[in-house]
Amino acid sequence: MRILAALSAVALAAAALGQERPRFDGSFGWSGGSFRFDSDLGGFDDRADAELFQARLEVTSARGFGGGVRFESFSSDSAAGLFRDPLQPLDPGVEARNTAVQAHFTYLLRQHRFQMPLRAGLMQNTLVLDDPIAAAPETEYRSLGPFFEVEPEVTLTRDGASAWTAYGRFGFGYGPTTVEVDNDSRDYETDSSFLNLELGARYRTGPVVLGAAFLGRYQSMDPSAVVGGQFAYGFDSGFHGVLLSVGVSF
Repeated sequence: MRILAALSAVALAAAALGQERPRFDGSFGWSGGSFRFDSDLGGFDDRADAELFQARLEVTSARGFGGGVRFESFSSDSAAGLFRDPLQPLDPGVEARNTAVQAHFTYLLRQHRFQMPLRAGLMQNTLVLDDPIAAAPETEYRSLGPFFEVEPEVTLTRDGASAWTAYGRFGFGYGPTTVEVDNDSRDYETDSSFLNLELGARYRTGPVVLGAAFLGRYQSMDPSAVVGGQFAYGFDSGFHGVLLSVGVSF
């Protein structure tokens, strides 16, 4: 609370001098949508309902320099999972779980009705496929690498302390991926690329920000190198849905 009070005092002082002011931006979001997994191995292409949770925080100085962190986690429907056997009604299928953490530096470009954060940082992403009735129930795809992102935002209308804005968020990441399979001592090494998309609108009233947007999170992994006569198949996966968010910005 003391930190927030100090940031508010600095922002008010800068505004009184007619200068650009530091910015604090944080939000929580939820999205209902679907997750798809398309493997290079024939017969393993499917999709299931999924939910995503998002938390983000970013601080920039009066000159536009700063940084932040974003955490996201989504999971598919555990009661009606991926790759269910139609001949076994009690088969729950495979549950997919994904966590992603992005820590980044930020440079914020600002003009009268336009702002665009430029972000560069490090991304850690873990996708787990959990099959409770298989001999090797869990396969984990763990990736670590750099990512880059831009987020242009335009103010459409303004009325006193309230405003409507439209924004887009476009991010790209790439990094090595380690594949670990239960009951298999081998680690398979490969690479993955990531694409993040958001297109939506925000309503700002005072420090409160409400948002709604289309959200997409996509991963593409290459087949791994052969280890002991075996390898991990490549795949394309993605979550997409409607993100609803609430936060503060001042």
